[in-house]
Amino acid sequence: YPPRAIIKDVKQAVKDGAKEVWITSQDNAAYNSDGFKLPQLLDKICKIEGDFFVRVGMMNPLYTKEILDGLIEVYNNEKIFKFLHLPLQSDSNRLLQLMDRGYKVEDFTEIIEKFRKEIPQLTLSTDVIVGFPTESNDEFNITYKLLEKMEFDIVNISKFGARPGTQASKMKQLDVKTVNERSVKLHKLVKKIQLDINRKWIGWNGKALVDEKGTDNSFICRNFAYKPVVLKEKIDLGKFFDVEIVDATSNFLIGKRR
Repeated sequence: YPPRAIIKDVKQAVKDGAKEVWITSQDNAAYNSDGFKLPQLLDKICKIEGDFFVRVGMMNPLYTKEILDGLIEVYNNEKIFKFLHLPLQSDSNRLLQLMDRGYKVEDFTEIIEKFRKEIPQLTLSTDVIVGFPTESNDEFNITYKLLEKMEFDIVNISKFGARPGTQASKMKQLDVKTVNERSVKLHKLVKKIQLDINRKWIGWNGKALVDEKGTDNSFICRNFAYKPVVLKEKIDLGKFFDVEIVDATSNFLIGKRR
């Protein structure tokens, strides 16, 4: 879509009362409309009048690296959620090459490190594939250690499943037991890390947007870092409130209105 069409749609959405706008595609970082790339698009969107947040969707490290400086600069705008979804898949360059990902582990870590330097409270989301054909114990373990070191807020763990006709489907597959064991090990690690990260938010207070109904008459807000904050009271969707974080689980924060 050309920039003018996207900006027109966002303006109309905000005019109609939207408080949260998602910029999404198969790979946001690849956006290029006659030289007009993602950072420029986000900058234009942020200049639209109104009180709203922008959530930027998944970006492949291959193209993110090309726009990194401009992307970090525009991410500092208060309208953009400090949320980054950058898929890793594996900490093995050999496996990334077999997956035909087009980037290396070093590219991924450089992007994360530069973002975190500028935006320390960034919420980080990544994807990991467990059990890709020929994945060795050593390769799995270095992926495990990277996740342990980099402490992601969200890790989407997928057990490899061969798609018919792909190169990977022609390779020797790992046995199901090994894949399951590795998946369970990663899930346990991620759960622990998520709880540790979320507990650090206890005591924080600030503005949050009510954007979702929860269970048992609760409502879910999002703060500037797109962290889910559960409020156990009935409030209006699409409203901004000052909240304080009083507790945390591995999946969400628990808050109260100030």
